[in-house]
Amino acid sequence: YEAHQALLLGEIDVAFPSTKGALYDKKTHHFITEPLLTSGEIAIMRRSFNFEPSQPLRVAVNAGNPDYRQSLKTKFPHWKIIEFDTSEEGLKGISSGKADVMLVNNYRIPSLTRTLDHLDLKAFSTGNLISLSFTIHEENPTLFTLMNRLSRFMTDNEIHNALTRQFRGAFTPTFSDFVRTNTLPM
Repeated sequence: YEAHQALLLGEIDVAFPSTKGALYDKKTHHFITEPLLTSGEIAIMRRSFNFEPSQPLRVAVNAGNPDYRQSLKTKFPHWKIIEFDTSEEGLKGISSGKADVMLVNNYRIPSLTRTLDHLDLKAFSTGNLISLSFTIHEENPTLFTLMNRLSRFMTDNEIHNALTRQFRGAFTPTFSDFVRTNTLPM
């Protein structure tokens, strides 16, 4: 979200990820590349919550994220959007019952694991896929062309490895993280 805000302000030339397909966004004056890859869509909710996407749910969304809002309105028109300033505030809102769910791509889960545990939240696959693209400032059509071609020269494995490293950030798994991830609950 912060990267898209910086793009709108002209502070950067490229933001990732965008969930729109290849097009020119007339509202924001940005180019959106062809999807680089698809990612699993993950629903984050309270551990005690039973996720049923056909029900009217309250979904946590970062304020000012029109891309995400439009995607939700298309896929889940019966959900109510609850805005939060940051993803962290949205997760706290889910934990406190102000919202029911937040949708993220599967690459974000490793960096959120400790926060989810701390807030007693769980991650659940929706079974849906999200296409991820780059968003590029309209004043740089050459960069748009180069970024569009990038996906044709990289293998899926190279893209997956790069994103896994990027989204993990400073997360360093501990022994207890390893045990929790690799054992069944008793």
